[in-house]
Amino acid sequence: MAKKVYLAITILMILALLSGIPHLIDGICARSMTEVNYGIVGFPIFIGIWSFYKYKKTE
Repeated sequence: MAKKVYLAITILMILALLSGIPHLIDGICARSMTEVNYGIVGFPIFIGIWSFYKYKKTE
């Protein structure tokens, strides 16, 4: 059961990352590199990596 949850979290974080990239690009174009919220991309990357690691580790 836990393996399915980790897989679902990984898939959701990949989708969040893919939807966050255009927002990040728009923010960089409107402002500069230093005034952009990178959390919209960084958080899904971090949680996705953690979830994928737990998915692979769970038997």
